[in-house]
Amino acid sequence: MSGTDTTPPPNTPSRPSAWLNGLALAWGFAEALLFFIVPDVLTTGRAVVQLRAGLIAAAFALAGALLGGWAMHTWASRDVTGAAQDVLRTPGATHARLLNAERQLRDQGAAGMLVGGVSFVPYKLYGVASVTQNMPLHTFLLCSAIARGARFTLTTLLAGWIAHGPLRAWPVRKKIALHLAVWSAIYVSYFAFIA
Repeated sequence: MSGTDTTPPPNTPSRPSAWLNGLALAWGFAEALLFFIVPDVLTTGRAVVQLRAGLIAAAFALAGALLGGWAMHTWASRDVTGAAQDVLRTPGATHARLLNAERQLRDQGAAGMLVGGVSFVPYKLYGVASVTQNMPLHTFLLCSAIARGARFTLTTLLAGWIAHGPLRAWPVRKKIALHLAVWSAIYVSYFAFIA
C-alpha cells in the first residue's frame, strides 16, 4: 500500500458530508424564519443515499431550527406586529394558520406544537404565536426540540427505510429521482390546494 492513499479514515466526515451538514443547519435556521421549503427535503435525500448520513443531517437541521426558533421568538418579543407581518408574507403562512397556532398553544400547550409538526402550520408561525400566548423562550425551545426533532427523525427514517428496504434493488440515481418527484408533487399540491 503506497503512502499516497487519500482515503479518509473511518468515522472522518468527508468534505461533501460536512458541507451538506452545514447546509442542513442553515436550512433549518432559514425555514424557522422566512424560508418556506422544509429541511426534510435535504435530510430525506441524504437518507436515500445513506440512512446514517440522513440522521446526522436531521440533527444539524434540528440545531438550525432551534437557532431559528430562538431568533424568531426574540424578534417577535421585540416587535410582534412586525415579525407577524413579515412571516405572513411567506408562502403557506396565512393569518388563519397563525390563529390556529395560537389556539393550539393556548388550548394544548406544549402538545400543540407536536400536532403542528405534522400539520400544515409552518413552524415560524409557532415562533410568533409563542410570544402572543406568553410562552417563555425556554419552554418554546424545549417544545421545538421535541416537535421538530420527532418530525425530522421520522421523515428521515421513513425515506431511509423505503430506499434501503422495498427499493433496495433500485440504483441510487433512480431513488434520488423518485425522491425529487415526490417532494415536487407534495409542494405542487401544497401550493395549489392548501397554501
